[in-house]
Amino acid sequence: MKIKLEWASVDKIKHCSWQAGMEYAASLGDDWRLPTRLELFTKMDAGKIKSVPEGHYWSSSPYANGTGFAWVVHLWYGFVIFVSKTFNYYAWPVRERQ
Repeated sequence: MKIKLEWASVDKIKHCSWQAGMEYAASLGDDWRLPTRLELFTKMDAGKIKSVPEGHYWSSSPYANGTGFAWVVHLWYGFVIFVSKTFNYYAWPVRERQ
């Protein structure tokens, strides 16, 4: 069976800190979570869709050299940077579906 990603509807995108995003995704139930850095790359072109807010999106991927940092991906321009988990960026929950 091939596993596919299901992205939460655009109205479920939330602007928040990393921890709040992790908790928010989990609060949706049914295995919702923040996407990995690589999963966010699959949505790069989605950033050009008018209904998707422009900006950086949290990944669930922590930065290996610092526990207070995580990776974000800018869906319009493809920037990938690590930032403090206390900053506010977009959280777009995802889950696996068969």
